[in-house]
Amino acid sequence: CYGLFHPAAVAFVSIHVPPQKRAVGLTMYLSLGVGLPTFIGSALGGYIVEFFGYRTLFGSYTVFSLMGLIVYAVFARALSEKPKAC
Repeated sequence: CYGLFHPAAVAFVSIHVPPQKRAVGLTMYLSLGVGLPTFIGSALGGYIVEFFGYRTLFGSYTVFSLMGLIVYAVFARALSEKPKAC
């Protein structure tokens, strides 16, 4: 999943951020979109495994994946609707 998402995210930032701010945009994506979640996820995952076991850890992956799928479906539907004429 990361192998497909990362190039798309870098391309998105490169297209939507002005050239003079591109380095800042890519740095923000890499630090907030990759670095911080990795740090938090590793610590949280270790805590879950230590106190609840691997089964709970993988169950939480399922819950977060389903939440992401629901958010995607809502936004995809909202963005695909055409504005209504007055």
